[in-house]
Parts: sequence; C-alpha cells; structure tokens
Amino acid sequence: MKKIDRHEVIRAIQRYLQLRKGERRLPLIVLKEQLSSVVGYDFDTLRPILLDLYQEGLLISGRTLNSTYFTLPDYV
Repeated sequence: MKKIDRHEVIRAIQRYLQLRKGERRLPLIVLKEQLSSVVGYDFDTLRPILLDLYQEGLLISGRTLNSTYFTLPDYV
C-alpha cells in the first residue's frame, strides 16, 4: 500500500477550501462524505493521518447535525 503524504492531504483540502472561498460558498468546510473525492483516498485510509493532523493542530474537525466536517485553521 502506498504511503500517503500528509502534506498532500493538507494541500488537497486547502485547494478545495480555496475553491469554495472563490465561489463565496460558506462555510469553508469539507464534509466527511466529500473527503474521499477531495483527497483521493477512502476515509478509512485517511483516518490515521487526519487524526495525526488534528492532534498537531493542523486540521480542525467538528460536527454538523448529520455529519463530521474538516477544515484548516487558516479558513476558520
């Protein structure tokens, strides 16, 4: 299995959030269901990397009414 570069994950999320920002679509978040299409890996593969990024303060996670969302500190 290919090792996923954590910076690749951050860059993919950042590109998506920048696109949303350019379209003036708020909030600037990625839903858990969208994450695999944004980053290119399924959630189960991404989970350990997301957890590491969250614990280091490089990723923010929270809950909506029906899902989990992710964003970056620069977009809060």
